[in-house]
Amino acid sequence: PDRIWLKPVLRKGVTSCQIRSGVMNTMRKLALVLCLACQGAADSAAEAAVGEACAKEDVDALHLLAMRKSQSAPMQGDGIAPHEQVDEALDMVLRQKPPTAPAPSPAAANTVDSSTIFPADMVDLYWNNAVIVSNNLCGAGPNYADPPTIEYQNITVYKGKSVNLLVECMANNYRGDPRVNGKNGKIGFITVTGIIGGSQHWVDAKFSLLSTDTRKPVKLPHFFISYGDIDGNVAGQPSEEVTLGGFNNYYVTKDTSIKVTKMADGRYQFISTQRDQSNCPTDPMVMSPIEQTRAFMVEFYDTSSWTALMKVHTVQSNGRHFCFMGASKLIETVEPEVIKPTTTTPATTTEPPTTTTTTTTPNCAEILTLNPLVAVQSNLGGLGPDSGPEEIRYGEAATVKGKSVDLVVTTSSEYQAQNPELNGVTGKFGQINVKYGTTVDLKFQYVLSGTNTPVKVNKFSLTVYDIDHQNTDKAEMVTVCGVAGANTFPSTSVEEMDVPPGCKGFKSTKVSGSENNPNDPAIDLTDEQKENSASFYFDKPTSEFVVTMAVGGKVKPSGRNFMFAGVPAIPCL
Repeated sequence: PDRIWLKPVLRKGVTSCQIRSGVMNTMRKLALVLCLACQGAADSAAEAAVGEACAKEDVDALHLLAMRKSQSAPMQGDGIAPHEQVDEALDMVLRQKPPTAPAPSPAAANTVDSSTIFPADMVDLYWNNAVIVSNNLCGAGPNYADPPTIEYQNITVYKGKSVNLLVECMANNYRGDPRVNGKNGKIGFITVTGIIGGSQHWVDAKFSLLSTDTRKPVKLPHFFISYGDIDGNVAGQPSEEVTLGGFNNYYVTKDTSIKVTKMADGRYQFISTQRDQSNCPTDPMVMSPIEQTRAFMVEFYDTSSWTALMKVHTVQSNGRHFCFMGASKLIETVEPEVIKPTTTTPATTTEPPTTTTTTTTPNCAEILTLNPLVAVQSNLGGLGPDSGPEEIRYGEAATVKGKSVDLVVTTSSEYQAQNPELNGVTGKFGQINVKYGTTVDLKFQYVLSGTNTPVKVNKFSLTVYDIDHQNTDKAEMVTVCGVAGANTFPSTSVEEMDVPPGCKGFKSTKVSGSENNPNDPAIDLTDEQKENSASFYFDKPTSEFVVTMAVGGKVKPSGRNFMFAGVPAIPCL
């Protein structure tokens, strides 16, 4: 048996560890030597860490080090994967340990010992351990029979349970080389084509952590996501963009080539400023200096999902690679930029409620109700039908402290409409048309009537109606940021989404036609009309807020209408 264990070790020629572990008994020595062989440690820092663990006979720490460093190709000649050899060696050592010493939990391979650079509560994501069970993002292939998603099975283990990572389209104008999508070793990949024929390509994707067994959301207490190779094909011009939110901190190097901008909706845009000088790293913990300047890392607490907009801004027909991974080298080299306090209470369950949460129950008598909306200007995003200012202006929408106030809606991102002539009003509701497969960020602002002078309004609401769809893959989604809370009907048909802090978002789950649309926000709504609505509440003086409207599916010559009014419909009517 000893010769069998030593055979792969001697082939690796790991003499330094043999010397360091010479003080230990034979079985323990062989196990630790084998761990180092699997680790393939070539640098002095790694060997020092292993040597310290050997000296202390800390088998668990050495196992974690080995697992962290051994995610590479199998050893030549034996056909045994490194992690399998490590586990076999660990089992052999555990048989020699006193009964009081507990065996490592199944999550040991994904949580790093506190003596390393990683936080003790961190759960890492490992693409090299994952199996792709669907690869058909946005229905673009390459496996057209799969659901329109990319799904990585066993991306990590948490509390002894396997966890999957599901990537699905929220909205998109997607085009790329789907044959490259999925993963390459330790790195996840999505490709997006550059501008072709004047058409810009992008995908707004939702990343969700799900239980492999139950398919329910899994909220991890602490984890990192890194993005690499953020560069372009034209020097000095922005090319690759990743926009995401909901994280606690982000990490970039001091000499980063990535421009970081906080967007109006609270998300952060990370966009390239330099041309290609590196490729996607092959190992998140082994990155060259230039690769580090082209990368960023975000840190999450108590999160089960997040969204990432991936977009290409330059002309390029063969596509750009967006590569992503778990914790990376950046945690060693840079200090985080803190987005919000990171102190948090650890999650007590891996499965958050699946029903919509009522977050605020306002005093209806205190809520300002807007007048029936009347559009005096309708040229949102410059698409018409009116000329002049690129806005929708609802004249004399309210009276605040004796002064007449307008409500003005403008775009703060790219906007596409199929029928812009429908923008403005429908009956006594405001209405905005959004093209299939697109997203738009809108700024709603109160101003003195006939001017652009902001006016702060205290305790008001915005209710969005008719949140439904005609096809299940073309859901309507609405997110409002800066809110105190939101309410839906007890038997609601809309589903609450995971959105950045300070925001509330909902998406449609029900097929419904225009025959069920409400006619007047001030008249009693039917139960079905209430079920398809969501009310957002503001309890502090506010002059402006951001509303994001999106329609799922691929871009096509059709659209959906979003109806809204300044009436606290739920639960006040």
